[in-house]
Amino acid sequence: MLFVDLPDGSSADDCSEIALIVAGDGLLELKVEGGRHVAPQDIDGAIASMVTAVSRLALDADPERLHLHCAGLSLDGKGVLISAASGTGKTTLAAALTRRGWSYVSDEAVALESDSSTAFGFPKPLGIKPSGRDLVPELAAGRVDLGLVDELWWHVPARSLAAAVETELTPSVIVILHRAPDGSTDTVSVATPIHPVDAVVALMGQTMDPQRFGAHAVAVLANLAARCSCVTLPVGPLDAAASVLEQLAKSTVEVDEVEEFERTAASDTGVHPWQVSDSVRSVRIGDRVVVHETEGGAIAGLDEAGSAVWRALYGSPPAWWEPEMMQSSGTRAFLDQLVSHGMLFRSDPEKPTEA
Repeated sequence: MLFVDLPDGSSADDCSEIALIVAGDGLLELKVEGGRHVAPQDIDGAIASMVTAVSRLALDADPERLHLHCAGLSLDGKGVLISAASGTGKTTLAAALTRRGWSYVSDEAVALESDSSTAFGFPKPLGIKPSGRDLVPELAAGRVDLGLVDELWWHVPARSLAAAVETELTPSVIVILHRAPDGSTDTVSVATPIHPVDAVVALMGQTMDPQRFGAHAVAVLANLAARCSCVTLPVGPLDAAASVLEQLAKSTVEVDEVEEFERTAASDTGVHPWQVSDSVRSVRIGDRVVVHETEGGAIAGLDEAGSAVWRALYGSPPAWWEPEMMQSSGTRAFLDQLVSHGMLFRSDPEKPTEA
């Protein structure tokens, strides 16, 4: 049994229990207080899962913040958040940045306060998978030797990095890291700008605790993305990717206007039958809107036309909007699609939509 003090062991309430149980055939099963568990796996995988479990418990001890599955680093005061699905390459890219002078905040998770202006991390060990060891060979000297005959993963304490370790950063760049469709890792490192709305949709998919944090999560992410340069970046040669991120960190960010829609929709006046569901929160960033259905988790980044329709629902359409546009077949089809995702409902459900 392992007893882990979170965050600093100052009281018994900070303690959580993690158990590694021998499951036979050289496999270990991980059980975490609160009912979470990981199926039996080899010792390398079990240790990696244990580090992740400890990280999650640390986040659970910090309920006032929204937590993102992102790497976080900074260069000359400019912070970058790297979001990607597990196994994509966040950790190896983070390690590559540290060898070029970036400060390390986290390779896995950061926490955001409601104003989104600062991201906080904690210096957990970097877990380098077998596929990434050849990319960052310099980390071998700093890894923890577990005494295993065939040690596949490297567990590298943050203090072993040749870089400053910090606890927070001011985000100015959001990177959505992805692999090429064929899985290759030699794609040319070209950053493709995306709208902050699209970044919010991607980040919501990597948010660890939106339900616990509450309905305000989408607004926190919107305020974050609106202040950052948002790009997608394919996994490629690490030094080339690091050079791209350095240029982005040095560039000037144009901050987009953000408006969270209030619950005073024009749809309540009977002008049209579509009404916004009570579980929905939506935010305008520049010329587009992101809509989040907080109970089921559906999220939509609306294009400019769809955003105009959504704004019309709240009685604040763009200048070019004409009232009759609400009655067009295209608009009705779009609104019915939102109904199917629980974002809207009709006040006259018994009346079919006219063609």
